Amino acid sequence: MKKILCAVALVSTSSSAFAVNYLGTNFVAPNVKGYENVANETAGEIVYDTTKGGGTFWGYSPNNGWTSLNGGGTANATPAGTVIAFAGASCPTGYALANGTELNISDAPDLYAAIQDIYGDASVNTKFKLPNYTGQFLRGMSYGNGIDAGPRTASKAGLDPYGVGSTQTDEFKAHNHLSSLVAFQNDPTWINNSGAVNVSSVGGINNFSSGAAKVQPYTGNAGSGSETRPKNVYVNYCIKK
Repeated sequence: MKKILCAVALVSTSSSAFAVNYLGTNFVAPNVKGYENVANETAGEIVYDTTKGGGTFWGYSPNNGWTSLNGGGTANATPAGTVIAFAGASCPTGYALANGTELNISDAPDLYAAIQDIYGDASVNTKFKLPNYTGQFLRGMSYGNGIDAGPRTASKAGLDPYGVGSTQTDEFKAHNHLSSLVAFQNDPTWINNSGAVNVSSVGGINNFSSGAAKVQPYTGNAGSGSETRPKNVYVNYCIKK
């Protein structure tokens, strides 16, 4: 059986050559002005970007996008703990559904470093809990700007109730409604023997003249919904591992 050896090495970033010692053949990466401008990128593609850092090498993979080959990290590096609203039926590779379940710390060490045990204590000390955003709207922290008057509940005992992960129940802001009034003529319980309105019968309304109509406050029917909500569309909230 014939063996083929392939050694890959980066050369100085001041050069546009990406040297590959493959059976004595040198491969030169194409020069581009911005890796993000490469059209129809393919898995395993390597380019030399002349516009960044005096010249840098980049490789493409479908899962991670463009990744620096000079130790600079991923071009679209998304920090662990970042939450995205995803329109697919399941979260993309590298993400977990934010549904409150537990993950092994060893399976997502970067995410654990980012959120620790903010969202509650796991069943064992080798795991941690994900946030549970199922059925929830997310809200940016107020940082004392007076917009969120509270109250809020901390995600875990001992944590700041106004910190990341805290929750809040639904609420209506205090307000008034202008009620409609219904008139009924000649109700004897509202008109006394002198032809004047019985103030005690009409709950304090005293601007009636003799023989005036009875005015009855009207209360509308209560809504039948189980929650107060805006129009909405379902997405999956996914958190970067």
